[in-house]
Amino acid sequence: MVDSMSTGGESDAESCLFTPGIDYVSGWREAREAAQVLNAALEQLGVDVGLFGAVPHAGPRGEPVLWLRPEGARLIAQAMGPPERVVRQVDHRKRCDRSHEGKGTA
Repeated sequence: MVDSMSTGGESDAESCLFTPGIDYVSGWREAREAAQVLNAALEQLGVDVGLFGAVPHAGPRGEPVLWLRPEGARLIAQAMGPPERVVRQVDHRKRCDRSHEGKGTA
């Protein structure tokens, strides 16, 4: 079942319908590229991406989406290390991004 919060409130049935005029292919291509990167990283960790890898998908508005089995998500979380380390890395990236805001290239 698709979580309605993750799809912007659409139900399972709504997320499976195609709407004319929406570019699903571009979203799927972007998701495919992201899935290839993630799956390559998972393979380096010895994960069987045939069972646990990311699968590209396009959402109901054409947005790129990756599908991942729960065990795949657990393996990724385990590979990232303790939650405290991940939070520190995210906080550091946010600080770096803020320090570069407004500094456009000439």
